[in-house]
Amino acid sequence: MIHQPQYPPDLFRMYFKTMTLLVLEIIEPCNDGFYPSRVASKAITKTIKQQYFDRWLTWGAMLDEEKEVFFQRFKRKVTWRPEHEEKIRKIFNTKPSHRLSEIFMEARKTGKKPYWMFDRVWNSLLVQWNQPEFRSKSARNQKNRESEKGGCLHTGGSITIHEHALRMEEFQIVFSQARSEAATCGEEEEISLLDPNEEEKLRKNFGYLLLVAKILRDGIWGWKTE
Repeated sequence: MIHQPQYPPDLFRMYFKTMTLLVLEIIEPCNDGFYPSRVASKAITKTIKQQYFDRWLTWGAMLDEEKEVFFQRFKRKVTWRPEHEEKIRKIFNTKPSHRLSEIFMEARKTGKKPYWMFDRVWNSLLVQWNQPEFRSKSARNQKNRESEKGGCLHTGGSITIHEHALRMEEFQIVFSQARSEAATCGEEEEISLLDPNEEEKLRKNFGYLLLVAKILRDGIWGWKTE
């Protein structure tokens, strides 16, 4: 008779948690948002698409237990340290509201039903959007947004200031490596990677900083010797 080994239940729980951490991307709270913001934003959008099956006009129209279901589905897409649980939950409660508003605004503009939405939900939303009270409120909000655009400064898209700082730090490291490696290309020939004015332009353009720095470091343009 073959005896099957008996494993303690804690071992299976530990194994499951470990595998979850290996598969899911890790996020952390950063001021009033998440880092990395793109990872969290993508997870929130997927959560809305998979869980939005009722005729909720806004995030605030949901019951607390309904919002909890969204949060639990969000937890299946990303993970975080246990000590961040409370902060993550608090931040999450504000994020789907903004994303859902963006989705609905785009749907009203195009007049097209999102592919992931049930027909009955879409038809119900159309009825609610066409109510005089909603149309009046929507017009006021649009006017407020337009008046605010004049004094707004571009803040670098959807990534946070914290991410900009981290990217800048990484850029400085990679750029320094590129300069150091280029300096060894020739003993008698002085090499200048970029004109100082051009370098300053690159530093101000966060969208291309890492790309340019890594190109310099990896020698794609032939500035790096073996």
